[in-house]
Amino acid sequence: MARQLLRSGTSVAANYRAVCRARSRQEFLAKLSVVIEEADQLAAIFNASRTTAKKGVQSTINNQKSTILDKRAS
Repeated sequence: MARQLLRSGTSVAANYRAVCRARSRQEFLAKLSVVIEEADQLAAIFNASRTTAKKGVQSTINNQKSTILDKRAS
């Protein structure tokens, strides 16, 4: 995942530099649209990671509760 984030992040930065060098308003808007689309993809990656991490935390909590209850029942 780190490689994917690195590629995406550097791509956003490179495209933003291209936005700053746009020769016309039309080119500026077109290149900025690419930056926004890539940034949305980064947001999707971060949201998916957060969702997965939350599920992992909840799963860990449930497993710990289950282990505690099993020990008490023994």
